[in-house]
Amino acid sequence: MSSLSTQSLARQLIGIRRLAGDMGPTVGQTMAHFGSGATMVTVLLFGLLALVPSPGLPVGLVLGSTVAVIVTRMLISGGDIAPPAFVASRRLPRALLDAVLRRAIPFLRRTEKRMRPRLVRFSSGAGATAAGLMIVAQGVILAFPVPFGNAFPGAAIVVLALGLLGRDGVYVLVGHGLGLLAAVLLLALIFGLFGAIGVAF
Repeated sequence: MSSLSTQSLARQLIGIRRLAGDMGPTVGQTMAHFGSGATMVTVLLFGLLALVPSPGLPVGLVLGSTVAVIVTRMLISGGDIAPPAFVASRRLPRALLDAVLRRAIPFLRRTEKRMRPRLVRFSSGAGATAAGLMIVAQGVILAFPVPFGNAFPGAAIVVLALGLLGRDGVYVLVGHGLGLLAAVLLLALIFGLFGAIGVAF
């Protein structure tokens, strides 16, 4: 897993605004812009995008499936990966990107001041692998078409990605907690739905 580069995350994300004009950048262009640590910074961005309300757009499905694919490939390869063509060609809508950057940049500037290497066994080696698997699971949860269901998996992805980038085990543990909560809420919704169907019949 990649650690935080010398350039701040906020500055890296601000640079996306210069990419690809009105149509918005592709995933491939975005990852090329991020350079070292591109896969996990892209995962962070996708988690942030998932937190912005986007009525009428299948944001959870697109972002969740993409996160699951690229992190799975990253876990297999052991480092940054070139995204598959069907992922690299997807565009990040300019309006959605601008909306998330307005909210995310101040948050990231504050967060980066608090992050530091601690409890590194949770953000490196087997701990990093476990965090990566949790991110994959959150991508799958995010892809489910659940009304207002993006918040917890999106937040879990953001916090886990921050923990891995900053080698901060505290953030990783908080991300695991959010991920477990997202899984519990999804299971409760599924069981509630089946229960309602059973009552109806």
